[in-house]
Amino acid sequence: MTLEAQVGARPDWRVTVMTLEARVQRALAERRRALQRRFGWAGPGLRCGVEPRRRALVVSGEALSRRALAAALAQLQAELPDGWSVDAAGTQIAAPQRWFALAPGVTRLWRAPPRLDMVGGACRSEHAREGMADRAWDFGHVREGSELCTELLPGDGPVGVLAAVGDSVLVRARDGTLGWTRARLGPTTAAQAPTRCSRAAGEAALTRALRRFRGAQYVLGGTTPLGVDCSGLVQRAVRSALGVVLPRHSSDQLALAAAPVRPLGEPGDLLFLWGAGEAACHVGVVLRGARAGARTLIHASSRRGRVIEEPLEQALARTSRWRHMELEQVLASPS
Repeated sequence: MTLEAQVGARPDWRVTVMTLEARVQRALAERRRALQRRFGWAGPGLRCGVEPRRRALVVSGEALSRRALAAALAQLQAELPDGWSVDAAGTQIAAPQRWFALAPGVTRLWRAPPRLDMVGGACRSEHAREGMADRAWDFGHVREGSELCTELLPGDGPVGVLAAVGDSVLVRARDGTLGWTRARLGPTTAAQAPTRCSRAAGEAALTRALRRFRGAQYVLGGTTPLGVDCSGLVQRAVRSALGVVLPRHSSDQLALAAAPVRPLGEPGDLLFLWGAGEAACHVGVVLRGARAGARTLIHASSRRGRVIEEPLEQALARTSRWRHMELEQVLASPS
């Protein structure tokens, strides 16, 4: 008898519920192990309960980000019989207890903490004890040289502290990026609303901000002229020139784009490309060329190892597909 047929058959109800609960718990445990292997931590946990009369899996608890929650819910849905649904009304995104200003210089956020202090299977710290005494955080073995998530400058703050291990803290930046840092943070503070500009002023300011990066070395996770990747270049320039805080990664930047209302080619358009010899969903910005009507694309090229500005037609010739986000949409994006 299939699982679908068993559910609702009174004699087998309890057996079926136990089977489904065991399957769901295995899925959650596998996901936490995968997170520990990749990031060195699994974050706060989700709890699940089976309600056979509703044919629903009720999920509660916290996730560190909307993306992580969506991935977990999709994995749980895949474990359910046909006709069942996931009720995630009781879930929420873990909120920082306090926000801190960023200190002068560059604050680097890393994918995993470089050093772990284990206390009885759960990691605690002064931050955690003060504001999150009831939360436990799971960690696995983490090698030195963790992947760089992003680089923050003082004006990118504040950041919210979610957890801490030894001298490393897990923070959420204003753009939603999560990462670990050992950098000293500034005083507690509140977020400041960005100042935005008009389209005409925005185009000129964006062009200046982008061209200051020409020739900068390509560094995955970088956001400064000392080293920058494609989405970091776009995020940094848009933030400094337009006052708009875009997400850190190009796929999340693209997710903000509505259907274009005009063709590609206006200065300030964000251009997302595939098959250009770069990583998937590579991003750059269209600028005015030296001649009337000419257009260029400025982008941090992993293939060339630096930030380059090249004719737009030349860049498009290497792509298998592309999509653009108009400057007007960028200016209207929520921060």
